[in-house]
This record gives sequence, C-alpha cells and structure tokens, in this order.
Amino acid sequence: MATLVHSLSLAHGTWASESLRQWWTLGEFNPLANASESVLEQLKTSAHARSASFSMEQRMRLIDALRRQYKLSGLEMPHATCTLLESPRTMVVTTAHQPNWLGGPAYWLHKLLSTMALADHLAKILPEFQWVPLYWMGSEDHDLAELGHCVLNGNRLDWEGDKGTFAFGRLMVPDYVSMGWFDAFENVPYREEVLSLLQNAYARGFTVAQSTRRLAHALLGDGGWLGQGGGAVGNSLLVLDGDDDMLKEAFAPVWRDQIQSPGLAASLVEQRKEQMLANHGIVVDLHVRDWPFFVLDGKARIKPEGRWNADDLLGMPPVVFSPGVALRPLYQEFSIPNVAFVGGGSEQLYWAALKPLFAHYEIPFPITLLRPSLTWLTPEISQQWTASGWAWDDLGKSAEELESKFWSLIVQKYPSASPFWNEGDFGNWADNQVESLIHPLRSLLLDVDSGLLGAVGASRHKMIQELERLEQLYRKALRRKFKGEHEVAQKVIRNLTLSGIPMERVEGMWSTLAYGGPAVLQTYKDALNPMDADAMSKAPWLRFIDLRA
Repeated sequence: MATLVHSLSLAHGTWASESLRQWWTLGEFNPLANASESVLEQLKTSAHARSASFSMEQRMRLIDALRRQYKLSGLEMPHATCTLLESPRTMVVTTAHQPNWLGGPAYWLHKLLSTMALADHLAKILPEFQWVPLYWMGSEDHDLAELGHCVLNGNRLDWEGDKGTFAFGRLMVPDYVSMGWFDAFENVPYREEVLSLLQNAYARGFTVAQSTRRLAHALLGDGGWLGQGGGAVGNSLLVLDGDDDMLKEAFAPVWRDQIQSPGLAASLVEQRKEQMLANHGIVVDLHVRDWPFFVLDGKARIKPEGRWNADDLLGMPPVVFSPGVALRPLYQEFSIPNVAFVGGGSEQLYWAALKPLFAHYEIPFPITLLRPSLTWLTPEISQQWTASGWAWDDLGKSAEELESKFWSLIVQKYPSASPFWNEGDFGNWADNQVESLIHPLRSLLLDVDSGLLGAVGASRHKMIQELERLEQLYRKALRRKFKGEHEVAQKVIRNLTLSGIPMERVEGMWSTLAYGGPAVLQTYKDALNPMDADAMSKAPWLRFIDLRA
C-alpha cells in the first residue's frame, strides 16, 4: 500500500517562489491566512451568496452543456448528479487545466484529486450544501509545445497529429497511438489495466478534449478507478469543457464589452499588479492584450489584433470567441455555481491580479485555495533512496545537499581517512601532522645552524604537497571504489529533483498508476486536501508518497 512518508512546508523554499511565500502570509489573498474570519466562515458566506446569485436558468444551461458534452464523448452523464445540480443547495468546487496529451505531467491528476478531496471535506463541515467537484477543461489552449507530450520514466511521447496554432482540444486523436513507451514497465502489477484504460480513452473518432474527459471519467468519474480503490469516493468528478456554444452565448455581454473597450482588461489588471508589487513585493507574470481573447476558425485559434476591427468582431457570433488568460477565469466563474477554486502557485498569483476585472463585471470571485504538491517514489527509486543512505527527512533537499550527504556517509566507513575528504578539514589536519613532525627537528637544527631555517621551511612545504597528492589519490580511489553506488545515487537525485522542478510537473502519472493501481488514487486523494495545506505554520504543502507495497 502506498504511504505518505514525508511532508514539507511552503516556507522550506524548495520549488516555491518568493512571491508565492509572500502571498501565503497575507489574508488579503489567502483565505487560510485571514485572521479576521475563518476559512470555514468564508466558504459558508461564499456558498450562500453564490447559491442566491446563480439562477435556475443558469443551472439548466450548465446541465444541458454537461449532458451534451458527455454524450459527444461516448459517455452518459450521471442522472443523480444532474438531479443534484438542479438544486440551489448544490455548489461546485473547481480546478482548471488544459487537455494535455495523455494527461501530460502528473499534476493534472493531482489537481483533480485535490478538488475531490476538498468536496468531500466540505460535505462534512458544511452539510447544508451538496458539493460536486468539477474540472473545467480549457480545451481551446493552443500551446502545443506545452500540451503535446507526456513523459514516462524519462521517456517522452509526443503528439503525432495536426501541428499548428490550433485549439488543441478540437484536434482529432490520431488513428494510431503508440504505446511502446510502456515496454519499460513489463513486470509492474497494473501494466495491462493502464494500457487498456489509455487505449479506451484515446479511441479513434474522438477529439483530444473528448478523450481527456473519457480519461478523467475512467479514473475519477462514476464507476471509475477511484471507486475501486477501497475508500469512500463521495461525489464523482464532473468534467466541463469551456468550448461550448451555449455557455459562450450566455457570456455575450462580456464579449461585446471587451470588443468595444479595448485595453480595459489590460488596464485593470496592470493596476492591480502594480499594487501587489508596491504593497507586498509580489510579482505576477501575466500579460493581457488589449483584446484579451482569440477568434476560432474551425480548429485554428487566431489573435484578432491586426486582422479584424471592432465592427468586424461585433458582427461575429459569440461562439467563435475564445477567452485568453484574463477572461478565462471570468468565463468559468460566470458559467458555474462555484464556491472555491483549487490551483497551484502561479494560478493563485494571477487569479489575485484579476479581482478588479471580476468586480467590473460583478461576477463573484471564488475562495482560492492552494493545492498541495505531491512527489512519489516508485518501488525502485524508494529502495535506491534508502540504499544511498538518505532518510525520509532528506526528501526535498537540493541536489548539492544530497550529494554531500552521500559522500559523507561513504567516508564514515573509513573514519581514519575522513580528513582527506573534507578539504577544509584536510588543510588543518595536514598542517598539524607536518608541524608535529617538523617542530622537534626545527628546534634541533636551528640550535646547530640558524641558516637552516629556509631548508626546514622548504621541507615542510614539500611534505604538505605530498600529502595533498595523496589526498587527491584517496579521493579518486574512493570515487572509483563506489562508482556504482554513486551512479545509482545520481540517478535518484535526477529523478526527484529534475533541475529544481517538482517531479509532478515533468513526469506523467502512468508509472504511479501502473505500480499502485486504483488504491494509489485514494492514497493521493487523502494527502491532497487543500484545507490541510496551511504550510506557513505546521501543515504540509509538499507531500512525498512511497509506492512500495
């Protein structure tokens, strides 16, 4: 059974920007740091307000969109969930992400599980509402360099379909998707189940967006893998694609205002960014164009600037517009009865910069919660970690710190020679050893002839040089003797640190699922409740899971 073995706080500094750590301490941005009102009270207030403001017409539009999207994806929308959503006492908690090829980096899965964990938690502490976890899929993103690949055990599988500035979710899945990258997992327990899941999700005839819904549904939806893991599932995950004609039609007043007021969104966001920097030292990496949207022409996603004027755009139907980075959160929150948004560090910062834009359009701004980050150790890496001499407490340390500890532990096997390893220690040790030998000789020789002082000094220097030569020979011999162990340790360091980037942002989720099967999803979910991520005080932000049975 996979086990949580170590946790680190946001204050630890590994993989967390200074702006994020600063954001965390301020109740103005982070509800968990608000001293005047508990996060429970904030959530309760937000739920009541959103329940009152989200009309039955909006609810039925949402249900119709979900039913239609699920049907086009070859799935059936759970009837019980539809009935739930009709009630003004049913709210959603949400995360958002693009449809990366084959799921992309593993943090896609972690975001979804974190949102489900929050929904389960709120069902216990705010039972007057029903809570549904929802994944808002930003399927119109066109950044193929970011979206078009998945990594398994360091091996990268690239998208082999259409390439260009296209809405990635609209592209058709290639007729043949190679699964040869799974050959490295020939003897893992759930290899065949994972392959079957992938092949079914990315079946011929579906778009990338539809396949991503099929994948999320197979893992976390009604009857999915999570339900087979033995834990209490709660409400299953819903997937809503923002690329929807009915939802875009309803958002028409905002599209129209943005066309008629170029630069409005950019101005509001820029002022907010300047305030965050001046008042709190928080840097937000967010650029908003004068027209913060794109035009969709089939699968192509086109910037309007330089191609159309305002009159041209006003004559277009709302369904052709695709929100950019500033409008997507507004469009999302306008369309769903959301109370809380679960996102990573960069999302927290840029959502905070959008508050004036939400206020301008009187769209309720949700409670934003930082999702915990998660790193896993496969059975092989876990065994190699402990064999290299590291403890669980060493998880999260830099590559340099781990390298230093590895050699320190090796040197401890040869305590009499340990001064040769640490250069600072060696210098003092060599000087003391030579001086203890030279000192009585110096006194004896100088008593006979004071002119021998130079010869004594030269001999002393030569002796130290010879010891330094022996020191280098010792170091080379030690590295040669433990070359195999060192290469294994370096591989483990590379796998876990990945040049300072969290493993979940590079590696795909498939190795963990192939090793752990459905049960690992429940373990992850239990570790990813964002309400437990009070990292600047005592609760963990970065969690490590050992996949060994």
